[in-house]
This record gives sequence, C-alpha cells and structure tokens, in this order.
Amino acid sequence: MKQVVCALIVNKGRLLITQHGVYSGHPFQWEFPGGKIMPGEPAQLALEREVYEELLIRVIAEKALEPIVYQYPGKEIYLMPYLCRWTAGEIILTEHYDYAWIDPRDIFNYDMLPADFEMLNQGDNFIRILHYCRSLSEEDRRKPLSTHKLN
Repeated sequence: MKQVVCALIVNKGRLLITQHGVYSGHPFQWEFPGGKIMPGEPAQLALEREVYEELLIRVIAEKALEPIVYQYPGKEIYLMPYLCRWTAGEIILTEHYDYAWIDPRDIFNYDMLPADFEMLNQGDNFIRILHYCRSLSEEDRRKPLSTHKLN
C-alpha cells in the first residue's frame, strides 16, 4: 500500500484544487496537490516537499484530517490529508494543467479524484475544512489592509 499525502491549502478562505492534464492517468480530473511519502520521511515534510515540487509555493501543514484507504484499479493508497496555510511564493504549475481557488462549499461541483472525494466524506473532514477556511478568512480580514496581497 502506498502512503500518500494531500494538501488542503487555504488562502483568504478559499481552497486550492489542481487539475490533471490530458496525458495523465486521470485526464482533467481535479485533486488536492500532494504525493508519495519517501521511505523514512515524515508525512508533513513529504507534503510540504510535494507541494513545492508541484506548485513552487511554500505551505505549512497545520492540522491532520482523518486518513482513508482507497483502492484504485491495481493499487491501494493510504491517503493522509492535511489542512495547510500558504506561506510564500507564487503558484507556478510544474505538473498540473490548471488550478483554481474555490469556495470549499463548491467542491462537490468539480470532478475530483475518487480518493479525494471519499476523503472529503470521511468522518467530519468536510466540516473541519469549512471551519478552517472560515477561520483563516476571518483572520485575514483582521490584518491591516497593507498586508493584504491581491490575487
């Protein structure tokens, strides 16, 4: 079973999703960025490394959500999701076709990878995502205007 991490990256109350390209194993499906954990690598460091490799941004993995086991045809993964805060850099796609910052309540309108979709429905994961997005949005509103970066 492959151990995999995924990042639920939040900025200004929005959630980042990335889209696979036409030549991937999942053409045009959306996912949360992340990837495989190297042997002996802590999950949170793997997540921060994978996000940097895929998007060239820095994040901090702040809170773990409930993991899931998911069976794809020919492979089984153990998916460990983390709520993350974007800390530095501008997104440059190195592996994906596109990305979007979305209202987390709209996530079910996207063609997400099955494992990511199942993770959202695991336990109270989705409720925790909504609360985290709301808390960062409120925190962002409390900052002085001069520290806001327009996207």
